[in-house]
Amino acid sequence: MDRLCPGRQTRWDRCDFLLNPPRDTACDYWIVFAGSRERDRMHCAPENTLFIAGEPPSKKIYPENFYRQFHRVVSSHAADPHPRVTPSAPGLNWHVGLSREADRYQYGYDELNRLAPPAKSNKISVVCSNLTTTPGQRQRLALLDHLKAALGDAIVHYGRGFTPISDKMDAILPHRFHLVLENSCSPDYWTEKLSDAYLGWAYPIYAGCPNIGDYFPAAGFTAVDV
Repeated sequence: MDRLCPGRQTRWDRCDFLLNPPRDTACDYWIVFAGSRERDRMHCAPENTLFIAGEPPSKKIYPENFYRQFHRVVSSHAADPHPRVTPSAPGLNWHVGLSREADRYQYGYDELNRLAPPAKSNKISVVCSNLTTTPGQRQRLALLDHLKAALGDAIVHYGRGFTPISDKMDAILPHRFHLVLENSCSPDYWTEKLSDAYLGWAYPIYAGCPNIGDYFPAAGFTAVDV
């Protein structure tokens, strides 16, 4: 968490962030992100409680009695049964700079803030493994086979089973363009797959959230329908 904030501190301006504090901790705001501890309790004003849904509706739907615990909900689920839903992406943290070998961030907030645009190849990188378990995985690989046949070595394919990388930044920073293939095509749901491209100074060719133009200017990406 400290690498995601300025100065490597779990503090931003006047806000101190406590990540998974002990049960019954007193706090001004309590924010619960999807996939947190199964049972928890904090001392907090009820009107300052917030839940952030981390998955699109195709993967996870929360029951109404669960939502009742929170004063406000941030979610991409258009039909969520809560009177105060803010439609928005979940704000997943970036993966560029996260070394899988070292299990730590090599590019935190400060490093990314200082990162200058490098010299780049005029190629399109993509990160996609060779997994074929789901229909979506098979469709993505079929799409990449088609693109490689049409564009040749202009497509640089990284991921398990192709060109291996420990850090996603190694796949994005050297190239001018990055093909972003989301796992879901749901309104108001986009992930670090897109923010990683921006943080690596790459222009995204994007397939995913249909209203991504509500979040980023149209000149900042090219949307494709796959």
